[in-house]
Amino acid sequence: MTLFPDATNCGVVNPGALVNTGATTINAPTRFVNRRFTGVVTNNSRAHFYNCSFEPTGSPPFAYQGSNALARTFMSRCDVTGSSSSAMSLEHGVINRCRIYNNAGNGIFLAGQQAFTVSICGCWIERIGQGAAPTADTALIRAAVGGPFTIRGNRLDANAQLAGYTQKAALSFVSTTGNITDVLVEYNFLNGGNYTIDLVGNAPPPVDPCAAQADDSVVGLRVVHNRFGRQYGTGPIILGTANLYGRENRWDDTGELIPFTGTGSWPLNPNQ
Repeated sequence: MTLFPDATNCGVVNPGALVNTGATTINAPTRFVNRRFTGVVTNNSRAHFYNCSFEPTGSPPFAYQGSNALARTFMSRCDVTGSSSSAMSLEHGVINRCRIYNNAGNGIFLAGQQAFTVSICGCWIERIGQGAAPTADTALIRAAVGGPFTIRGNRLDANAQLAGYTQKAALSFVSTTGNITDVLVEYNFLNGGNYTIDLVGNAPPPVDPCAAQADDSVVGLRVVHNRFGRQYGTGPIILGTANLYGRENRWDDTGELIPFTGTGSWPLNPNQ
């Protein structure tokens, strides 16, 4: 089994150094180190976080909000937990070696008026949809608009067999307010959900690559060199009308290649 992020190499480095801090609104460039945020953090500027824990009391909708045109988020070696909707919302930023878990909604929600340039690398995201209804539309990483997005070297574990959690997908790319473009998903461990990658609900991309993109479509999604677990409900991926490019994706337990037959198709039967 390939090594992926775990408790030894992601999340808070030194829990004993954390200092309690309440709800925080950031309106000027600020760096935070060794903080335990017990209220919602709202970023309207440029914010750097290192060795911080976001664990708001009262289960607010978000533990961290960075979804506006001005917000820039740089977060490393942090924990995010305890929200009733998404653990965090982002429009611009880099999330590196963070642990996100035990949230009632999504892990990371890439949204806003137009989400741009988000990199999520070396993170461990699990246990979302805590106590949610069986029909909840929850994902470890859910994108609604924007790009480019890079999702590299993460452990995204949406184990569908875990009691008490509704985890619809590890990755959900469903655009409803614009287009999602230029997404790279590589070198991750992807597991669980009803479908591990869910692309249902998008408009079809244009047949002619030179034509204008259809509204609410996914264009330029590359899924390469990932390892897939088998703890899903139905299958590893459902495309709907979306297209993707896939290569060198393998089952984590056996190392066997998951056959990919070209843009726009992926076998849903793991025995194919």
